[in-house]
Parts: sequence; structure tokens; C-alpha cells
Amino acid sequence: MQNNLILAIIKELLRQNNYISAQCLADSLHVSRRTIFNNLERVQRICENYNAKLISQKSRGYKIQNTYDLESVSYTHLTLPTN
Repeated sequence: MQNNLILAIIKELLRQNNYISAQCLADSLHVSRRTIFNNLERVQRICENYNAKLISQKSRGYKIQNTYDLESVSYTHLTLPTN
């Protein structure tokens, strides 16, 4: 389940053109805001593996920058780091 959630967070961040708040991510994925926060470190590591960057900005939220490599990979082939 956690890997599915990580992939869902990445898909949602890639779908957005602007920043998205942790609360909006939580609402769209039907999880708590704490669950989003608990998984953002893994999302960041995956982004780094694909030359992308998870950007956070206070009062605005999160977005993924430099998404070309990440978007070109099939989600089923993303390498998910172990804890």
C-alpha cells in the first residue's frame, strides 16, 4: 500500500502545474495530511533518482521541478527506495 501511495503522490504532483498544499494532496488521495508529510522524504529521494527536485515553499505547498526524466518513465518502472 505504501508504494502505491508514493506513486499516487508523485502522479498528483506531476499533474499540477503549480504548488499544491499537503492538505490538497491529502484530500485528493483520501489520506491524512500527516501521512503525506510522512511520505515526502521518499518522494524526494525518488525525484532525485530521476534528476527532478521536490520543491516546497511555505504557505504554498509542493511541486516537482525538472520533471522530464520522471515523466518519461512508466510509473510501473519507477525505482522505489526502501526506507
